[in-house]
Amino acid sequence: MAVLASDVITRVREILVDGAIAKRWTDAELLRYLSDGQRTIAAMYPDQVTKVAIVPLVPGTYQTLPADAVSLLTIYRNFAGDGLTPGRAIRLIRREILDDQNPGWHTEGKQQVVYNYIYDPLDSMAYFVYPPSNGLGFVQMNYCFNPEEVTDLTDELPLAGIYQTPLVDYVLYKAHQKDSDFAAGQQRASAHLQAFTLFMETRSKREAETNPNQSLGPFNPNVSGAAR
Repeated sequence: MAVLASDVITRVREILVDGAIAKRWTDAELLRYLSDGQRTIAAMYPDQVTKVAIVPLVPGTYQTLPADAVSLLTIYRNFAGDGLTPGRAIRLIRREILDDQNPGWHTEGKQQVVYNYIYDPLDSMAYFVYPPSNGLGFVQMNYCFNPEEVTDLTDELPLAGIYQTPLVDYVLYKAHQKDSDFAAGQQRASAHLQAFTLFMETRSKREAETNPNQSLGPFNPNVSGAAR
């Protein structure tokens, strides 16, 4: 079930005891904090704010990620020119391998179907494909995206429902920072920030422990999708 901004803000106001007509924290203010919390999760744990999309390729080897992307997680397969029909799988490969075995790979004949992709973390908003694309193909990718600004209580949040709890803590942390001139305000802000951080760290650890890929063998950091 989708989580709405109001689901988080209502819980926040209950804890703040801020349900009076003249509210100390406005809806717009708390919604900004909620937006900050979503972006913080995306920055700390990119694999928690993801989107699977079918993306068109441009001519050549050098490709850029969608406008809302933060980083690339993986590329799965080709899609036909209609963007609907799945095709050949695509494998991650080291650039050094292609550079060594085929130095002219950037200038080879362009094709609609690509076999490999190369990702350089130093250029995190782009990737290369091989063979060079003719600009007619599509690929299916999974990427971390930058959540849109939350501006209304009826806005649907892109995060799974389980993240409602840490988002409440994050909004409370930011709200109590408003009273950071006082010791009590600082303590409450710190406590909620610690609760947020602990939840995210524990969630990430548990996901790693229960990852089905663990049964495939030791984690190989050079293989996309390997057990973590």
